[in-house]
Amino acid sequence: MQRFLLLIALVASGCVAPPEAPAELDELSVWLFSHHQDEDPAAMISGIDRLADFVDASLEDSLDEDWDISSLTEETVDDVDDVDRSTDGMVAIAVFTESDYTVDDAAFAMVGSEIDEVYPDSFSEYERTWDTDHECFLDLSCDRTSASEHYQAEFPLNLHTISELQNEYVWVEGSERRAMVQRNWLISPPETNSSLLEVDEQFHLNMFIESASGGFVRLQAAWMIVTQDAVNPVTAVRLVGDNYRTNSETLDAYLDENAP
Repeated sequence: MQRFLLLIALVASGCVAPPEAPAELDELSVWLFSHHQDEDPAAMISGIDRLADFVDASLEDSLDEDWDISSLTEETVDDVDDVDRSTDGMVAIAVFTESDYTVDDAAFAMVGSEIDEVYPDSFSEYERTWDTDHECFLDLSCDRTSASEHYQAEFPLNLHTISELQNEYVWVEGSERRAMVQRNWLISPPETNSSLLEVDEQFHLNMFIESASGGFVRLQAAWMIVTQDAVNPVTAVRLVGDNYRTNSETLDAYLDENAP
């Protein structure tokens, strides 16, 4: 009877149960990308807690594999900006890597440093324009910042691509672990001199969560739409996964020389 009266009181007062993130990585990755911009942090906190549980359990075996994850929803891709986007033909992948550096070190590199200095072999041109104060993000006096990126990347056989991306960063304080979560997306399809590099849509999740050892575990996820006949979408997204691992090695090498 008392529990029934408590339920009635909660309903009458307008209280609702906090959101509960999915436990499996395929849906959890989508959850973390989709709820990134929520004003109420409850969904992201639940997501970080779930991810911490997943990482702790999976590290007993290994996180060193490609993870197939669910596609983003139509609602999610339409909500990132005012562009009408599609999920038709979307392929996705997630990759975990580990580091002995801290989440704050990762924030120093990803937000406080010039990205073309962190990844010097990735860009022939690079420019990042901050939409908001990123210094307060680094000193933890604000929990969000955002920036647009313009860059040109060079590839073998004299291939190149010119891309415009929008980036969003948020700090999330979970029940036991803290995380920095970045997401970005292509504002429009990139300019390229080869159909091999063409994509219609591309979304990324790049997040760093504290590990039990005191370092961080990095989750990188990609969602892509590749419609060119010359490119196998599954092969393309697997190559992104390989690139993610290389990026993590490069990030650690940068922090070896520059960590605060």
